[in-house]
Amino acid sequence: PAQAQGADGAALITRVDSAAFPAIDVDLAVNDGAGNHVAGLPAAAFALSEDSAPVAGAAAVEQETGVQVVFALDTSAAFKARDAAAITRLDYVKTALTDFAQTQPWMKDGLDDVTLLAPEGPVITHSSRGADIAQAVAAYTSTYAGAADPFQLVNAALDFVSEAEPRPGVRRFVVFLSNGLET
Repeated sequence: PAQAQGADGAALITRVDSAAFPAIDVDLAVNDGAGNHVAGLPAAAFALSEDSAPVAGAAAVEQETGVQVVFALDTSAAFKARDAAAITRLDYVKTALTDFAQTQPWMKDGLDDVTLLAPEGPVITHSSRGADIAQAVAAYTSTYAGAADPFQLVNAALDFVSEAEPRPGVRRFVVFLSNGLET
């Protein structure tokens, strides 16, 4: 990826599609100095040049691409521990996942792609609906046995984010929750 950075922020080229050459589509992520997404930039905020000469006919269109997130939970016995209010660590994780799926501006229905994996098997895969994710999280129960080999769980998560993009330019993330990995 190419990046331009200044005191006021950064622009990162996240995808270049030259399949219709000489027409080329470029996806660009623009962030302010604090790293927050900058939305609503007018087309006039962008200029394209080739060999220092302006390119005629260049157009800028803002669109959201969403994210693809795979949460991998290695729910070992450590997740069974309860606090003074009798809430398990897994309950806290489930609450956080439900909040992510149903609270704006986190997950965007119809745009983001979320998968949740556990040692017992996939909890939900490639869902774009926060309500479905929250329902799957609520229904998930763990044996607290953890993954026999946590690296297989990590590899499964990487397999999900390595599949074809749900939409061009989607940023992909793996969030692995575990009590730790043994070397």
